[in-house]
This record gives sequence, C-alpha cells and structure tokens, in this order.
Amino acid sequence: AAALVDIRVEQMLADADGTFRLSGQYYVAPDSGVGGRSGLFDLSAPIVGEGANAIAAARGQVVRSLAEEIARRGLR
Repeated sequence: AAALVDIRVEQMLADADGTFRLSGQYYVAPDSGVGGRSGLFDLSAPIVGEGANAIAAARGQVVRSLAEEIARRGLR
C-alpha cells in the first residue's frame, strides 16, 4: 500500500550528557486520502565514543527507531 509520510522535526540534538535526541511529529496519509494517522515522537540513543562517527551512529539509531515506530503505528 502506498502512503505519503511527512516528518516534522522539532529538535535534533547531541547533548553534552552523551545522548542524541530527536523529537517531533509525523503524519501518514494513505493514497486514498481517508484514514490518515499522526503521532508525536521523542526518541534518544546513547552516543558511544567521541567525534562525528559516534554522533552519526546514534543519529542512525534514533532514525531507525522512528522508522519502526511509524511502520508500527502509522501504517496499520
């Protein structure tokens, strides 16, 4: 089934406490235009190590978690 997914990021931040945070809202609209869903998200992952590679890995983890959440809750 095809759908349009709109993700609006409110905050994307690598905190000094060693946590990467991603929060905002998503909207899922099916092709039919009927029965769309939306939801809020507030996800975090630990930054393991130092530097850009560690931040990128944590960012990848929260983006993957967001994709799983949208698939579970927004595409049913």
